[in-house]
Amino acid sequence: MVASEVAVAASRVAPAVAQASVNWYGIVASSAAIGATITALATLYGQHRSREHEKARLAEQRAPAQLDAALMLEAFAKQAVGYADARAALIAESIRVHDPDHDDEPVSEPVEWTPLAFDGSLAKEWTALPIEIYSQCRELPLSLAESDKWTYDMAAQEWVDAADAYELDRQRAILYGLLAGELATQIRSAIGVPASVLATDCFERLQREFDELKQTYVRSGGAIELIPDLRTRLQRECPDAPGPLPATLPMVQAADGVA
Repeated sequence: MVASEVAVAASRVAPAVAQASVNWYGIVASSAAIGATITALATLYGQHRSREHEKARLAEQRAPAQLDAALMLEAFAKQAVGYADARAALIAESIRVHDPDHDDEPVSEPVEWTPLAFDGSLAKEWTALPIEIYSQCRELPLSLAESDKWTYDMAAQEWVDAADAYELDRQRAILYGLLAGELATQIRSAIGVPASVLATDCFERLQREFDELKQTYVRSGGAIELIPDLRTRLQRECPDAPGPLPATLPMVQAADGVA
């Protein structure tokens, strides 16, 4: 009797013990999985932090070179403002000389000016710049040279007077000076360094000059003479006033100066 009762009790306990063992193994396995997940997440977070730290370190190292590039672009923008002013003075003088009411007035002395040129040597480490800005910086002197040749070819045409030729040259200073200012602003925004008051004033001046050209372009329905790059930009920004295409220039010898 006792033996049978013990056997019955044992038969009841065995499944419970087996079930407890299974549950324990499940808990251990779950704990191991959770621990592995936590370890993996901690590893990923550590790698992320390391990458962020490395990015911050590289950004700090590149900031001085990027600032040099911004200063180079701002120097060109300042030069462009002076160049545009010199061309405006020549336009005013040309109009005055051809004004019948001022025939008896002496002709003013020629205005001295420095050719508009982009000096890329001020930027020592081009690789520090984002590739998009680097590309536009490298394109700038090429665009200047192309527009310079185009302007001189226009000046050689009999139907283009001196004031009109000077105006086209003035547009070059406004457009490319503004582009340089825009690139410098992007760089300074990325490195968190504000521009000087003088650089800001020059940039805002170029923006105003460009806005005046844009308003004239819109009012005329695009029917004004513009340098090709300026017309392209205005057609993009003002699609409702695309205007006629400029006349095709004949192949001419580049003039020695704007006539």
